[in-house]
Amino acid sequence: MSSHPSEWTPPVAPWSPLDKSSFAFESVSKRWPTILASSIDGLYQASYALSYSSNQSAVQPKIDEAKSIIERLSGLKHDMGRDKPLVPIGEDGGDSTAMYDEVVQSEKYTWFTAPWLFCECYLYRLLRSFFARSTHWTTYDPFSSQKLAAFRSSAAAIHSLSNAVEDLVKKAEVSQQQGGQDNDEALGLVFRELVQTSLWGNATDLSLLTHLSHADIQDLQKGGLGAEAQAKRQHFILSGLGAIEKAWKVILEGSSSSEKRVDIILDNSGFELFTDLLLADWLLATGKVHQVVFHPKDMPWFVSDVTPADFAFTISALQSPNFFEKVSAIDGAKQQGQPREASRSVSRQRAMQADPRHFEGDLRSMDPAGSRRLQMSESDRRGRELSPAPAGSRSLKMREGSLDERAEAGRAQESEEAQTSLRGRPLANTPKGSRDLALDPSYFLSARSRTVSPSRSFIVDSSASFSSLGAGSTNPVGEEAARGRSLASHDSTPTQRLALRWSKHIETGRFKLSMPFDLPLGGSPNTSGGSNFWTSFHNYPSLPLAAPDLFTSLEKASLVISKGDLNYRKWTSDAQWPFSTPFHEVLGPVDGKLNLLVLRTNKADVCVGVPKERLAKLDEEDPNWRTNGKFAVMEFVKRT
Repeated sequence: MSSHPSEWTPPVAPWSPLDKSSFAFESVSKRWPTILASSIDGLYQASYALSYSSNQSAVQPKIDEAKSIIERLSGLKHDMGRDKPLVPIGEDGGDSTAMYDEVVQSEKYTWFTAPWLFCECYLYRLLRSFFARSTHWTTYDPFSSQKLAAFRSSAAAIHSLSNAVEDLVKKAEVSQQQGGQDNDEALGLVFRELVQTSLWGNATDLSLLTHLSHADIQDLQKGGLGAEAQAKRQHFILSGLGAIEKAWKVILEGSSSSEKRVDIILDNSGFELFTDLLLADWLLATGKVHQVVFHPKDMPWFVSDVTPADFAFTISALQSPNFFEKVSAIDGAKQQGQPREASRSVSRQRAMQADPRHFEGDLRSMDPAGSRRLQMSESDRRGRELSPAPAGSRSLKMREGSLDERAEAGRAQESEEAQTSLRGRPLANTPKGSRDLALDPSYFLSARSRTVSPSRSFIVDSSASFSSLGAGSTNPVGEEAARGRSLASHDSTPTQRLALRWSKHIETGRFKLSMPFDLPLGGSPNTSGGSNFWTSFHNYPSLPLAAPDLFTSLEKASLVISKGDLNYRKWTSDAQWPFSTPFHEVLGPVDGKLNLLVLRTNKADVCVGVPKERLAKLDEEDPNWRTNGKFAVMEFVKRT
């Protein structure tokens, strides 16, 4: 890619799918089509749920528009597999697409000839435009169901960490009164453990782990907090073992704590975001840091990246006493060898509550659970034909016993009809193990027992109070707190109490997002402060040129913590550096400008900073060490 006016160009070539042995090639040929197929399924499921509305005339335009979007998604999947040229995105009312369109028009890239990083960012920006230009689906997050399923699969790890970290937070608050070098050293040990927990929380990346089941996700997170667990993982950290200690020294240095700010460039929602919040809360509790600023993405990005709505939802859901209830019950039954029971609604009269506004993100005008406007009687369901599956969609994934036999039969027929796309091509099979990451149809049953999904666009529970997530809100208090119920220690869990602390941190400004909570999904052409930089294709050495205001803000932070694989790819320009290249050398014009701690589990071809003696054995130890998420790197660069 020739240099963009605001892009720093590294002296080595970028990774590209032109190399058929690369993970870039595997991504374009396998991963991305799977992600698109999953998006088609999710949109089909959402529109299918609307077909149960008693006010069919009101929801039919939305269902029809979903079919049109599914056709475009199917066409995109077709063009990708046949290496068609990239096309201009065009403006869609969100973040400007001009920079993407300039490159596409000047370089004449195809899907398999474009640099991997540029093409992957282009894919997600193009995908966003399909929904941004719609009438009824502008606030829809095509990955919300996957994020929700993965988050709920993290229940055991979240409860375990909450138990440990709540005590650490209390001790850190007490330690503020003690002070002294010995106390700082003890806090430094805790900092190391929490940072490593945040590092390995990045192992749960939905864009890369498209074949994982519920059990696989739990296995990834079993390492948890604790010296023994972290010691076992030291072997898999390829560089930067001293990075955490250096970062802690920076926090202790300089100005008073009232002026110290830590910025976290977020990566994945769900479990990883939870570990980031634990670390941030503990930092505030030590008194060494006054504020933590979080940098999310302003649109659905790389499947599981955090949006403002995801951030607010996480804190709200963790305060709910029953958010993980369903998963815990299933796990308990499995441990006891009991058969899994199907999810049933308490009232068959409320079995399908599918008001279209549940999928529009309108949080201020929703009817209460049980409202007649949301209900559809059993007789209505029996008397109406089921809507056909939208062309181009795969069959709705069913879970045994989730709906009555009559509906099962209807869906079986639809399954046969839905195997061929609008263009007459069979769609890819569902990846093995993906059923637990797909949206269970029973999700739309028993809606009263659930809170909102990770996206404001996928609201299902009309019984919850959504005032905290409404437009203009910066206070995502939880369901219980919003209803005025106490989260006192005697009737709440450590997870709930920690989440309540976090909502209070938001109220006081000690937790802050770099963009408004109510920023429209997809951003705005007039977004200020550079927050749209995170969804551009720019590498991070280009920060001073491409987003000078954002870079100036990051310079003022006492420490910038960068999370995850995508952010690492952007710091390194996703270029083919020799693997032993020192990290600071790949930063170009931002080297020495920030106090930067980079945490990354390896899920892409690019990797630097690995000692040559370790490199000599790595390929023999594990040929996929750069891409399978088993190994990690940590880097620290000090401001000079």
